[in-house]
Amino acid sequence: MKKLAGLSALLFASAVLWAAEPYWTPYAFKGTEHFKYTLTQKDPDGTLTTGSYVIDIQKQDDRYRIHFEGKFGDNEGSFTTTAEDPEEIGGMLMFQTMMNPWLAPLTATLFAQFYGTFAFSAVTLGNWAVGTTGKFKDDQGNTVEYAIPEECSYAGQTGRHLVVKINGQPKYELCVAKGIALPLYQKMVDDEGGYIELQLVEYSE
Repeated sequence: MKKLAGLSALLFASAVLWAAEPYWTPYAFKGTEHFKYTLTQKDPDGTLTTGSYVIDIQKQDDRYRIHFEGKFGDNEGSFTTTAEDPEEIGGMLMFQTMMNPWLAPLTATLFAQFYGTFAFSAVTLGNWAVGTTGKFKDDQGNTVEYAIPEECSYAGQTGRHLVVKINGQPKYELCVAKGIALPLYQKMVDDEGGYIELQLVEYSE
């Protein structure tokens, strides 16, 4: 996937949307969660690759045990690790992806050091009130629009839907629910029209 156009603008838009108490905090695991996602990746040439992932979290004393099972195209496997801080998971997955290519979509989305730790932290400020909108131009002249147009529901969980457009083109979508540590839905569109889309289909805690 190519880098998103105007990603710095996206992050700025997200950061200035709200202040004060966060609606959603990424990676704030309870230690009992089960997630299952479906994934679709479309390359700029139109090639579609699908996959699915199960993520199970267990709290063990002051550490988290994280188990992944997944399939992406012709690649599949499983991987288990432990971490004191869930924000370390992205770095662990980046190393594992070299040996386990089926992990690549998770490394680039849910647990990305850049998208996950920084971008998610930026967009979590405030209450995510439905109806919130904004528009501005970044320092490169791109027009950035952001909105919380509606609620969203996946796997029986209801959250808020963030949409970001750059120069009129949808570039980023996110659905998050209060108290759930990973997104219910995430879509990132690159400069050439390819995208990665993740949708939560099972959740329990």
